[in-house]
Formats: sequence, C-alpha cells, structure tokens
Amino acid sequence: MLSTKNAQVWRIAYWSTKLKEVLPKLDGVVFAAPRKFSCAYGPVYASCERTMNQLGDVIPWRLGFYSSWDSFDLPAWKGVGSQVQKFQKSSELGKIAVVPITDVIETFDTIYTIPKKVEHLKNALVLRPDYESEKLVHGIAEIVNNLLLGRKDRQLEVACSPKKLTNLNIFLN
Repeated sequence: MLSTKNAQVWRIAYWSTKLKEVLPKLDGVVFAAPRKFSCAYGPVYASCERTMNQLGDVIPWRLGFYSSWDSFDLPAWKGVGSQVQKFQKSSELGKIAVVPITDVIETFDTIYTIPKKVEHLKNALVLRPDYESEKLVHGIAEIVNNLLLGRKDRQLEVACSPKKLTNLNIFLN
C-alpha cells in the first residue's frame, strides 16, 4: 500500500535525523521493537538497516525486543537490555543509543517501558520521539496528501467506492 510504504520511508528518515544529532557521542545503537515483532522481524530489521545506511553505517547496531506495556513482561528473545550490555562489554566510555524504531509519536512504551528496561545500565541513552515536531506534522501531511491526491487507484475516493466499502461512502458526499 502506498501510504504504508511512505510511512516506513518517513520513519527511517525521521530516526536517522534524530540519530545524526547525537552520532558523534555514540559507540552503538540498539533499535527497540515490541516483542510481537520478534517472530517476523524482517521488515523491522530492514528499517534498522536502512536507517543506519542513511548515516553511512559508521557505528555498529543491534535489534532488541521488549515486552510492551499491554503484554506480560516475559523475557524477550534478544531483549533490549541484553543487547545494550553486549555493546558495553566492548565499549565503556561511549554511549549506546536506544531507539524505538517502530514509534514516531510518544507512547507509554517510549515514555516508561523502554527507559525502565535500560535504566540500570550506564551509558544507555534512550531517544524518544518529539512531543511536537514540524517533521512529524509534515510526514503525516504527506501520507494524507498521497491518500487524497496520489495515484488514482490509491485515492481515498476509490478506496471508499460503493463496491468496496459501502459503510464509508457517507464521507464522500
């Protein structure tokens, strides 16, 4: 779907821009994703790869998982905390950034859950999405714009045609 692809591209650009701001102080990056992505982590891994590629692949990175606020706090395969600890074994001085790669707006996970997973680890720096951001507003506007004015077969009017979604047809009039 066009909007999903644009959202993914925008998310990659968003996090690479945020990482550029602190890149000189970093020795590594741990991308944090909810545990529900651990079984089929291909798209999340690809987003991490593309984000670091935009930064020139200058520092190592890992993908770690965490139990979200709405699930049981079970040990996660390749947990965020253990991934940060692996970096800290090789680097005592630099910071390790923890990036919630699947989020671009503040959630309970970005405010509480992820910081709680790494608060006991020294040198861990949790990056959080901006509370208000021109980049965020612009990105959402681009997604809406593409839905409304994009290719004819992807426009909202076609998606809400009587053949496809009769209940949403009221919004077209």
